Amino acid sequence: MICSNCGGEYAETDLFCPFCKKENEIMAEKIKQAKYQQLVQEEREIKALPQKRMAKSRKMILIIASVMVVILVIAIVGSLISGKVQAKKEYEKQSEYMTVLEDYYQAGDLEAMSNYIDENDIFQSKYDKYYKLARSYDYYISLTECIADFTKMTEDEFFPTWEEAQKEELCISNIYFATNYGIKACKWCREGIEKYGEIDNVEQMQKINDQCIELLMNQFCYTEEEIEEMCALEDVTEKNLTPYCEQAYATWRETVE
Repeated sequence: MICSNCGGEYAETDLFCPFCKKENEIMAEKIKQAKYQQLVQEEREIKALPQKRMAKSRKMILIIASVMVVILVIAIVGSLISGKVQAKKEYEKQSEYMTVLEDYYQAGDLEAMSNYIDENDIFQSKYDKYYKLARSYDYYISLTECIADFTKMTEDEFFPTWEEAQKEELCISNIYFATNYGIKACKWCREGIEKYGEIDNVEQMQKINDQCIELLMNQFCYTEEEIEEMCALEDVTEKNLTPYCEQAYATWRETVE
């Protein structure tokens, strides 16, 4: 094959001249004709398909579409039913929570109430009456434990032999934790009384509040004014409570010496 452009010689089956890259027009035409014949043959085969087969295909498509619609409807109905069942279960569970908590509340079994709330992870606002009382009780118990530790430490036979700096550090630390628990208990009680005072029995909250105040005053020599000042603090933090704790320690040392 002689290239009409550069005169180079190459095989007739090559698509391009290897020297100047000009297209082999004869080979290109053969390829074009071959593709055309292929398209014509495919068109004939399509037209020759039996009409019955085409109808069967349409019927199959219709069946598949119908099945998909049925599945979709079943899924939607199932979802609605499942949602209602779940909502009913949730309502029954919440009703059970309310019944059990109210029973504990009326019986004054605050320890059982607190444990029940923790076990079932109950924290929604609708249970605030019980949650606030339970948390107040928890803080009250922590306060009594701190006081017990403080008493045990200061009554130890070796306590008088401790260095003054060690005594002060350990005592103030213990007083801080006790004060922190006591003030938080009072604040939780007062929030509960403020919210439910006009619509429910809040005697238990008032009782815990009064017991915490009495313990703080008797054990650490706080005055009522100091306790009220601490209850009025926006944040019950170590920084805010430490000045009161240091003063309480100094007053306590005066009473025991």
